[in-house]
Amino acid sequence: MRCPECKSPHERLATACDACGAVLAVAPVKPRTARSIDAPDRPTRPMRPAGPGPGTGELRARVQKKGGNEHPISFSGEGRALFGMHLINLFKTLCSFGLYHFWAKVAVRKYLYAHVEFHGDRFGYHGLGRELLDGWSKVAGIFFAIGGLTLLLELGFKVKLASLFGNILFGLVSLLLLPAAIIGANRYRLSRTSWRGIRFSFHGRVKEFAPMCVKGLIYSALTLGLYQPYFQTNVRRYLAEHTYFGSARFGFDGDARPLLGPYVTCMLLWLPTGGLIWFWYRAKRDRLLWNHTTFNGARFACDVTAYGLWKLTAVNLLLTICTLGLAKPWVDVRKLRFLCEHVKLVGPLDVAGIYQQAQAATAAGEGLTDFMETGFFDIDVGL
Repeated sequence: MRCPECKSPHERLATACDACGAVLAVAPVKPRTARSIDAPDRPTRPMRPAGPGPGTGELRARVQKKGGNEHPISFSGEGRALFGMHLINLFKTLCSFGLYHFWAKVAVRKYLYAHVEFHGDRFGYHGLGRELLDGWSKVAGIFFAIGGLTLLLELGFKVKLASLFGNILFGLVSLLLLPAAIIGANRYRLSRTSWRGIRFSFHGRVKEFAPMCVKGLIYSALTLGLYQPYFQTNVRRYLAEHTYFGSARFGFDGDARPLLGPYVTCMLLWLPTGGLIWFWYRAKRDRLLWNHTTFNGARFACDVTAYGLWKLTAVNLLLTICTLGLAKPWVDVRKLRFLCEHVKLVGPLDVAGIYQQAQAATAAGEGLTDFMETGFFDIDVGL
């Protein structure tokens, strides 16, 4: 029999075409009886060996284009359910004088992670509120010491400009601790994230990451910001190449040179466009960073557009302003759903050989992120 799609020859017992994957209409085969077994076989004409029929390559490409090697990511969370969780968390936080804040953060993360699905399985978050409280307590001592020193200089020793000195000292310490915050937060959050029972991990080190950040800040200042695309690409490369899922490693093979022209254009047209040109550059940058991120032989693909980013940002800002911040659960859900809809994994993916590699991690870096903003580097940690 021949395949109705590509005309390739097949045996009668075949159920699917090896060339194009089309389902074959199988005719029932009458079993051979004892008489037919004893009877001499009839001379048969040799069958032509099965080979690629006409248009096989085109059909195979069409099958792959339809998603044969695509692995999408989906998010099924709802803002209404997250809003109810926020109300409960707010009540418990007020009753505990703010202490329940860390357990509330864990509950929200568990909900969001549990509604992200990949290959039929959902992610899991295994952090504890006690861990976040311990990490915050360790970091709080540093900044409380700075505040105490400033107050002592201002009141006890009557030092002029003590407040300015304290603010400068606070800013310098925050800047110096920022690389440690990024490394620590990635190490902790990934170590508490799992998929199919296997944990993620991050093996970056502060003594390697900090010099890269200092160099990026100096070069960005000397070039009036023109080094920013290279800085952001280098940060993405370091974070990706030191991230693991079990024993499998992520990778990055991108180059910042295609972003330099759009970045200069964005700077020149910032004022004439009222800042809207940023969405055009952001979409280009996100596509480059994702499209050059790899995992275990497969590659991520991103199709985000400038209009999509603008619409997401505008609607989220409108929701936040009109509800005085009460719509934050819907804003968080919209952000995560937008990411999952526009990012997927493409290519052959083999996860059967991946095994667990446990890694110990503390929440000190997580505590640092509660005291400082990582938006300067435009880096998102976690899921």
